[in-house]
Amino acid sequence: MAKGLAEYRAERHQAAVKWMQQSNPQTNGMPWDAIKFAVMAMANHRLGRAKEAESALARAQAIVAKMPDPATGRTFAAVDWINCLQARLLCHEAEELLKKP
Repeated sequence: MAKGLAEYRAERHQAAVKWMQQSNPQTNGMPWDAIKFAVMAMANHRLGRAKEAESALARAQAIVAKMPDPATGRTFAAVDWINCLQARLLCHEAEELLKKP
C-alpha cells in the first residue's frame, strides 16, 4: 500500500494503480482498502480513465461511510484510528480531485 501511494505522489500513476491492484483491496474491506481504492481513483483520474476513477472512488466512499466518525460521535477503536484518518483524508482528496475537469 505504501509503495502504491509513493508511486502516485511521484506521479507514476500507472505504477500506483498496479501496486494498489496487487494488494488486492476488498470492496467490503477495512480502512486500508479504502486507502487503496482512493489512490486508485486519483491515479486513474490522472491517467484519463474516468470510469475506473469513479468506480474506485465509489468503493472507497462505501468503506469510509462505515468507519467511525468522531465528528458524529462515533469513536475509533484504538488500533484503527490512524488508518481510519488516512482513509478519510485520501478519500476526501480523491473526491476533490475528481470534481476538477
